[in-house]
Amino acid sequence: MNIEEIEKILTMVEESSLTDVKIKVGDTEIHVKKGGNEPPLFTKASSLETNIPKKTNKAPVGNIATPGQIKYARDLVDKAFDGSGGKAMDYLAHTLELPLVEIPDPDTWEVTLTKDMVGPIIDALDKMYKRQSKGGY
Repeated sequence: MNIEEIEKILTMVEESSLTDVKIKVGDTEIHVKKGGNEPPLFTKASSLETNIPKKTNKAPVGNIATPGQIKYARDLVDKAFDGSGGKAMDYLAHTLELPLVEIPDPDTWEVTLTKDMVGPIIDALDKMYKRQSKGGY
């Protein structure tokens, strides 16, 4: 269900004499209740939230990148992106062809950066830095 469909439904409810409407499509549920001086009450199922991948706060035990790898990756972020973690994360998401939510925030690398991720991240950042140092982008 997209926003236009939801807006049409809400308009129909506002213009009608209905006071309590529940609509369920798949995992998404919209409940609109109107009446009295209270504004309409909206509730939603969690389907929209469950389709978004969640970042994990910690990597599996024993799979954390080494402090040296983390420092090297951070140094490359500082050199290539003037310390802007947001720009670095965006670049890594595009380069590694991953959703942005799967790129760990550089501020949390001590607990989120795994040995599996650190290699491709360092390679991508190193390419960017070398390209910039030669005068290109």
